[in-house]
Amino acid sequence: MKIYKVPENLYNKYQGCGYAIAVTKSELLIDFCYVCQILEDFDVEQNEDEESLLRKTIQDKRVLEVCDAFSPMGDVRIGFLSCYEFCER
Repeated sequence: MKIYKVPENLYNKYQGCGYAIAVTKSELLIDFCYVCQILEDFDVEQNEDEESLLRKTIQDKRVLEVCDAFSPMGDVRIGFLSCYEFCER
């Protein structure tokens, strides 16, 4: 697992803890989008283990659209935002 600091220019997007799709380049976090903003029905509490949940998430068409939009900017990753850090899963 790799951890990326949320840069100051993205502080306005940061809304606390949550799963996110992120794009990184040269060891820097470039942009991110919370999964719950993409999938309104995303509920960690009512799902199975994390691995199964993330596998299903990255197969969703809406998430894939965000990944496609992010991919020209760098490497697309899924992970967890907390304490102004993105932890890749």
